[in-house]
Amino acid sequence: MRDFRQRLRIWLQGFSPQTGINLLIICLILHIIAFGQFALPFFPPSTKKTIGVVVFSLAKAFQYTGLGILGVEGYKKLKDRILKRNTSFRMPAKRSKRPHNKHRLKRMRKANRKTDAPISQTKA
Repeated sequence: MRDFRQRLRIWLQGFSPQTGINLLIICLILHIIAFGQFALPFFPPSTKKTIGVVVFSLAKAFQYTGLGILGVEGYKKLKDRILKRNTSFRMPAKRSKRPHNKHRLKRMRKANRKTDAPISQTKA
């Protein structure tokens, strides 16, 4: 049994973390389906129970497989990425209403004039 677990662990680590994330997204969709189908009025209760059990079991299988592929390090990286993404959407500080720096613009224009090559005049 220990040999099987070790082989399974090595096999799951061979997948990319993106695969684990995809499986977790599928798991989320299956959870929504598993609990959302109870709101459908046109299925008999016994069918709803059967569909709920089957889809919920599939969702759990995808969840544990996705977490197994993602691993502890991938989970930490994903968590850090999500937290950084949420903190990076802060509103920018208000800018003061000051006029443009006219002197800086004049200096830039003069520098551009100096670097432009003179137009050679050729006689026809």
